[in-house]
Formats: sequence, structure tokens, C-alpha cells
Amino acid sequence: MKRKGIIRNQNGFTLIELMVVAVILAIITAIAVPIYNGYKAEAVAQEGIQVAGQWGQLYCGRIAKARELGTSTTLTAPAAPAASTNFTYAVSGGTLTASGATGTAVAGMSFTLAVAEDGTTGNCTKTLSDIN
Repeated sequence: MKRKGIIRNQNGFTLIELMVVAVILAIITAIAVPIYNGYKAEAVAQEGIQVAGQWGQLYCGRIAKARELGTSTTLTAPAAPAASTNFTYAVSGGTLTASGATGTAVAGMSFTLAVAEDGTTGNCTKTLSDIN
């Protein structure tokens, strides 16, 4: 015997409901991915800042030791740190320049850390440039 009429107990989702969910997920993804990439770039930039800070501490230590020994006029800056996956480093005088490696989250980013001795107090000053 054939049944005629409406089937009342249907299970599952309609096409419209599935499309609404897909649109909502697309919107969330469009918002979340750029934010995530920004956080990732900031985290990677911290690596370069940390390495620059360590270099600056080493240089300040050398300045203090040279001042203690009375040989500050012959002081040279430490060598540049080894390049990492994300940054390359170069030293010129008392300035360390960090540049973001190509193809990474920090490509095109650069900053400098300048280290100098205050002639009056003998204190070491470190100046980090704006990251661009």
C-alpha cells in the first residue's frame, strides 16, 4: 500500500540551516585569521628584541669592565649575534640592527639598538628604535 501525504517525523538539517552555519564560520574566520597573524608577528618580533637586549647587556658589561680597567677608549662592540630563522643582525659601532628575514612573519621589519656610555656618570644607556 502506498502512503500519501506529508511525512511528519523528519530528522536532520535543512539546506538553509547548513548555509547559515557556513556563512557564520566564514565571517568568524575572516575576522580571526588576521588577528592571529598579528599576534604571531608580535611574538616573533619579541625574539629579535630579546636577542638585541642580550647583545646590549653584553656590550654594557664590556663598557663597565673597560671603565673599571681604565681602557674605555679602546673598546669595541661585540660581534653581531648569529642569524636566526626570523632575523639577521648587523653591528656598526655601538649599534645593532635587526632585520626580519624574507618569507617570515617579520619580513620587512627592522629596528636598531644603540648602546652608549654616558660620559658624565659612566652609565650605559640602551636606546631601542621604533620597530618598523
